[in-house]
Amino acid sequence: MNIENDSSCANPPRTTTALVAPGNFSDAAKEFGRTKDVERIFSVKRGTLYNAEKLGLVRGVLLRLRGQKSGIKLWDMRSIENWIRGEMEKLRPSNDRFERP
Repeated sequence: MNIENDSSCANPPRTTTALVAPGNFSDAAKEFGRTKDVERIFSVKRGTLYNAEKLGLVRGVLLRLRGQKSGIKLWDMRSIENWIRGEMEKLRPSNDRFERP
């Protein structure tokens, strides 16, 4: 038996690309967040969030499967940021407005 032609002894093929690994997105801005995320990131409490949603200042959605009695409330993080920035703009004199980068 010829060892050179025996495929059971062959080395695995060599690759020139890096192996795929999961990325770290812990620093990435979230598009949606739970109430605790909003409290941690923006320091806006639960009651304030629900009142702001009732007034149409921020957007939120309750995700719940049909027939389930509980679900998860997700908040649109961008709408919360826009609400906070809008409140900041109200406090600025009109000649001191800044453009967001």
